[in-house]
Amino acid sequence: MNKRVPKEFWIVALVYAAVLMALAIPVALGKLSPRAFAVLVVVSMIFPFLRYWRLFQAAAKDRSQLETAHALPASDETRSRIRSAKIRIAALSAFTCFAIWETRSGPLAPRLVGLGFLLLLLLGNILILRQARKMLEQLNSGE
Repeated sequence: MNKRVPKEFWIVALVYAAVLMALAIPVALGKLSPRAFAVLVVVSMIFPFLRYWRLFQAAAKDRSQLETAHALPASDETRSRIRSAKIRIAALSAFTCFAIWETRSGPLAPRLVGLGFLLLLLLGNILILRQARKMLEQLNSGE
């Protein structure tokens, strides 16, 4: 389903980028410590996170209403979704192994954050794969 990205999405991204630039300038000039910069960046992430959360909730409601109005997707679309999910899972797994190898002598905290993010992406793709397989089973049993 193709849906236009709301203008608010881009506005929030631009405002957040402007806030980060405004925070980066004092750090570059030495007027703000890196620790204070990190705290301010984390605090400034709250508003965009909450706004995007609302935007995605509204988009999910719109999608569920559209799905009830339309029939189930075709089996070809479901098969292509399964294939692309498998490719993404393989690529993320390879990237995770490469990242672990490349950062093997680095500090533990950044390695754990990066690994956690990669595993979160991997988990999301595994859930997409499982959902697509269930949908394909439903389509095949309904025929």
